[in-house]
Amino acid sequence: SSSARTRTVIGRSLAQVPDGPIHFRHRGVTHHAAVEGHQIVLADGRRFDAPSTAASALNGGAAINGWQAWIRDGRTIASIVDGSR
Repeated sequence: SSSARTRTVIGRSLAQVPDGPIHFRHRGVTHHAAVEGHQIVLADGRRFDAPSTAASALNGGAAINGWQAWIRDGRTIASIVDGSR
């Protein structure tokens, strides 16, 4: 099922997120990861090409908007990418 609030942002890519640490909080736990070479690398070494897939892997498989979930320096990675356009 799709939500009316769901929107696709054409052209947003991890290639636009500078390498470095990111994190997201879920149920009071902060999950740390890093952007490396256009991928998200989790603390356990798993690599993902998409932020939502990476966040979902840490979220028990539940769907999550990774562009809004992952944070660096108080900003979502979505705002980092969108602000750089």
